[in-house]
Amino acid sequence: MNFGLLYSFKLAINSHANVMFNKKEQNFFVDKKINGCDCKKTIINLNLSGKTVFLDLDDTVLHNDFAEEIFPEYFDGTDAFNMKLNVLKQHYQRLSDFSPEAFDWEDMSFKASKSGRLPELFLLQEKYYVWPFVYKIRGADRLLKTLKRSGCKIYAYTNGYSKYQKRLLEKLGMEKFFEGIFSPDIMGVSKVDFFKNLKIKTEEAVVVGDDYFYDVEVPSSYGVLTIWVYRYKKGPVGAPSTFPDYAFYDLTSFSNALES
Repeated sequence: MNFGLLYSFKLAINSHANVMFNKKEQNFFVDKKINGCDCKKTIINLNLSGKTVFLDLDDTVLHNDFAEEIFPEYFDGTDAFNMKLNVLKQHYQRLSDFSPEAFDWEDMSFKASKSGRLPELFLLQEKYYVWPFVYKIRGADRLLKTLKRSGCKIYAYTNGYSKYQKRLLEKLGMEKFFEGIFSPDIMGVSKVDFFKNLKIKTEEAVVVGDDYFYDVEVPSSYGVLTIWVYRYKKGPVGAPSTFPDYAFYDLTSFSNALES
């Protein structure tokens, strides 16, 4: 397979990763090394002074295994495995319609369990919002401090419901960096439609995240500048509809660009 370097967006990577583009199949790939080819390194000087930054949380600035742990405990005494499958089935059905309730884990658990009581899953946060289940991704604090020094207003831009994400930020000591949270329960729509009625000029907004669809393709369709942090991702499935304005392997290389 012949690869060519992707010049469709400003490439900003460190020595640990490559971004490659298959021109023939119009597919996008990210990996540490692909077919023995190394990308050229590009030094980027990025100025986001005064911008409003919509920052994704999970797998961008924090790691969260909460959902993997709470289901066995909540469904203790029942068939936890099949219960979880039923919850995930509802999740993907709602996700296919971009329903804002696709991440309402309490409601989906209630329907899956048929227990007659609404679960209070958030009560398990105190137990599982700790290492090794949740933790800040390396470089998160430095990035947040750098953005604040640049005069940025930072908002959590997330599919997770605010009652989970707000407490998560508090437990990790990150809430002081954020002006607020944009989530489906607050916005009344899924992350796909956050920018439909948002009263902010698109030229003032920046989206930073790891999910190619939600954090690159969706905001790009509204004319918002996008920054893709791709350490844990392999890119879009099939041909992407657009490319990020900037791509960084990790938060450290992103911060270096802001500080250079």
